[in-house]
Amino acid sequence: MVKEKARVTCMDCGFEWFGPTAAHALRTVGCCTRCRGQLSFNDEDGLPEIEEPVADVPAHLVLGNPRL
Repeated sequence: MVKEKARVTCMDCGFEWFGPTAAHALRTVGCCTRCRGQLSFNDEDGLPEIEEPVADVPAHLVLGNPRL
């Protein structure tokens, strides 16, 4: 079984996101929603680059409430 490549990885805590919606939302937030760390984006899907990330937007307003 081939492991799917993460679309976004936090450089500080190592958390990975795989969905295109999460990758787009994280570009808007501008930092890791878990530790506020720097993000590394895998740009294979060709999402447009956001010039100035909006770090003052709370993550839950972009990503929604976490599922339990």
